[in-house]
Amino acid sequence: MSVGISPLDLDELVAKLELQNFEPISNRMDNNITTKRLVSEIEEAANRIAVRITNIKSYSIMALANDLEPTLLRDGLE
Repeated sequence: MSVGISPLDLDELVAKLELQNFEPISNRMDNNITTKRLVSEIEEAANRIAVRITNIKSYSIMALANDLEPTLLRDGLE
């Protein structure tokens, strides 16, 4: 995952900050980057779950219908 910070950006940041301030700021940046990555992973997983639930509901509704229709189980499972 790219966060848009290059080594040159970090060098500039170090040059502008006093040394004692760099560690807490870099820790905060690391925490923010980690949080964004985790939120992205959770969002992706939630979307996959939503698709699976939609497919299961669709299959269940078709199973309850009186008219039998051919269905491709592979489509629902994928």
